[in-house]
Amino acid sequence: MKLKLSAALIAGCVLALSGSGAYAAMITETINFTASGFTPSGAPVDPLTFDFFFTNTTGITPGTVIGEIDGLIDNATGPATAVIINSAPSVFNLATPFSVPTTGAPINSFTVSAEVINAGVSGFIQNFPCPPLATCGLQLLLGLGLLDQGLGGVVSGPVTYSSVPGPVAGAGLPGLIFAGGGLLAWWRRRRKIALNT
Repeated sequence: MKLKLSAALIAGCVLALSGSGAYAAMITETINFTASGFTPSGAPVDPLTFDFFFTNTTGITPGTVIGEIDGLIDNATGPATAVIINSAPSVFNLATPFSVPTTGAPINSFTVSAEVINAGVSGFIQNFPCPPLATCGLQLLLGLGLLDQGLGGVVSGPVTYSSVPGPVAGAGLPGLIFAGGGLLAWWRRRRKIALNT
């Protein structure tokens, strides 16, 4: 009896949290088409995040610059909403993570196809103040990365982009309810075994 009551309680909680009662409707239209790899018009598109890095090969400052580019859309060309430097040589005096301003950037355009940045036609250039009283510049252009400082620091080399995985599907409220139900079942079984021994 307790098992039936628990199952009914869990089912009631799931229905209450779903927001509305279940109902069925008859579909009377037939749609015939063949398509793949498209996003319906008006559907929300999740922005992509890419990591980037470049190691000095032609500049005067040894080291590597590591960062990320946020807000890019797959299978499209558009601007980054955020460019962040996560690590840079100490000569630049950047408190990392450092958010490079994207507004007013003379170049801010990335072409993404199948979650890969086309480095040959993508680019970002922006100058920004960096301590102490210097101007730094970040350039990600035509497959090359450059971070320079007016006081003599220069890191320059080929830039590498890699996509960052998106969120795990099912990790929302339904996943939480399912995990909680599993935890409850495990706990009840463990308690039952402990009482029988």
